[in-house]
Amino acid sequence: MPKPTTIDLTARAAAEDDARRAAMLAGDLGIDIIVVDDQPDHDAGWFSRHLSGHRRLSLESVHELDRFLAGDRLPNLPDPPYEPELAILDLSLGRGQPNGGLQALDILRQNPVTRDLPAILNTNGLEDYRDMLAVIAAQLNGGAIPVALKTSSDGPAVREHARRIAHAKQAELPWPLTKAAPKPLLQIKEVFWHGDKGRPVSLLDCLLDLPWKRTYWKEMARHKNHAVAAFEARKRHGSLSDSEDSRKQDYSRAVTKQFGPVVVAWALADERLHELDGRLSLINAQQDGRYKEFTSSTGAQLVAFATKYGDVLSDPSIHALLDQFRRRTRQESRT
Repeated sequence: MPKPTTIDLTARAAAEDDARRAAMLAGDLGIDIIVVDDQPDHDAGWFSRHLSGHRRLSLESVHELDRFLAGDRLPNLPDPPYEPELAILDLSLGRGQPNGGLQALDILRQNPVTRDLPAILNTNGLEDYRDMLAVIAAQLNGGAIPVALKTSSDGPAVREHARRIAHAKQAELPWPLTKAAPKPLLQIKEVFWHGDKGRPVSLLDCLLDLPWKRTYWKEMARHKNHAVAAFEARKRHGSLSDSEDSRKQDYSRAVTKQFGPVVVAWALADERLHELDGRLSLINAQQDGRYKEFTSSTGAQLVAFATKYGDVLSDPSIHALLDQFRRRTRQESRT
């Protein structure tokens, strides 16, 4: 667990109080904002510059968030009482907490007090494996979640988002968790795979719903070899499909049939899950003029997909989060 950073809050708390008074005089409403970030003063005071009219409840780890929600008095926090109306979660909490943002979001959604608390993901970028993390967060958040980059251009939009939440609270209006934030903030949606048969299915279910699939991505992350990964998945879990003939050793073909269309559509869509607006379809990808031509083999594209996302798809903590989410969803549907 990362060693917590002790911050002298005297000057910062005084500055934030002054800013809140000025904001109230100007007609703005200040709110308490939970900030889960392993570098609480990231980007040279990003929070202070863009959300100075609000009170920051800085937490540096999932462990500190757990303690805060349990009622512990933490030294880095201003004086209680606390009435958080928004949470800003760093998507990747750094060394030792690579999926900390997802875990923090899951904790908020499981706690009765913060179950309906609006949340924003905060990140330096989505050009790598983090766009898969953002899609997972969207699913954990009920289907969509706003994402802010740690830039000066996104700061004012986060401020406007907080202002709208504050006024909604004053008017006693509900705030849906999946409500879009002002542009240029991104609205990341849970991605659904639209295959050629049947109804759309969650991309994450398509990739991870069976044990052999998790083994396949684990071996792909290790070996970057489709045939080896498919062989290991079959060796550990048996047949990969009802029609597979082990004598023909067509386990590799069975995996290609399962995942090939998905990764080809992803490649045609410029390999950006966060820009799909919740829909991945091979037909759409082939017909959309914005998408690039496919010039690779399916096997090579499976390796490319695993190179980018293999560590995420093979992570047991990710599996646990998704399994817990599915169980809660089934329980809620029954009640």
